[in-house]
Amino acid sequence: MIHLLEARGVRVFSLPPDCQDADAFSAIRRGTPYVFLSTRKTAERGRFDAAHELGHLVLHCEHASPRPQAAEPEANAFASAFLMPRAGLLAQQLHNAGIDRILQAKRRWGDSAMALTYRMHNLGLLTEWRYRQTARQLAEMGYRTSEPDSRMPRESSQLLAKVFQALRARHISTTDLANAVNIPPQDLNEYVFGLVPTPIHGGYQDTPAPPPRPDPHQRRPPQHRTCPHNGLPATHSFVTLTSRYHSDEHHSRRLPCSPHMRGWSCLHDAAHPGRALLPAPAGGSLGVGLTKCPRCPSRTN
Repeated sequence: MIHLLEARGVRVFSLPPDCQDADAFSAIRRGTPYVFLSTRKTAERGRFDAAHELGHLVLHCEHASPRPQAAEPEANAFASAFLMPRAGLLAQQLHNAGIDRILQAKRRWGDSAMALTYRMHNLGLLTEWRYRQTARQLAEMGYRTSEPDSRMPRESSQLLAKVFQALRARHISTTDLANAVNIPPQDLNEYVFGLVPTPIHGGYQDTPAPPPRPDPHQRRPPQHRTCPHNGLPATHSFVTLTSRYHSDEHHSRRLPCSPHMRGWSCLHDAAHPGRALLPAPAGGSLGVGLTKCPRCPSRTN
């Protein structure tokens, strides 16, 4: 129904929450017809409200407006005949139909059970007594103010959805659109059937990006051994015996620091703190100021 109105040039919008006391209303401004519909009602009742406002636009807006007591029944009669034509209801053979038959038929026509019952009574398909009994039973079942078994999706504006899609393609934000029509951005969504995506402010936190996976085909850089004494590469670091074993300045010696040097230091001879003792390598000299420790075996490496 909303798509039909928009296809005929009617601008259809939704009513904001502060206007929910009204089911719907219509008006013509500068030659353009407008219809505002409540979004709190079921899909069936929303369709009837749209047809009701179309009746006002067709019957009353271009002519002298009748008294309110006459305008509303005329709009209701227009909506009933527009949504539930006489020929279609007669073809369904709904004469004196029961509750189950009426509920089945209202799904076909997309109208509320009470509206269909009223239309059948106007067409003479239900007697006065039958109509009152059926209306009372439907009210007891909750069909006077709602549609308990409604599975029909509520209609929305297809025109506005296409408009917002085109605006997003042009990188026009919701704030820019709200400023153009001179309303707060948070109120815009209430007039367009909730078609504008609105951000939700909460406890959102950016998730850090995972570290990149190593490429198995990428050549790894060469790994150099580091000296455990000073943290420098083993090929460029030295160990000073005087600083490690408290030997005097005259007996100091710097030796290349490499993995095979580990375990060569000896502190067994505590009576000579001025000398650094090392196990004698096989076939080698201890060097100046270095004395072989009698308690340490010779190394072969």
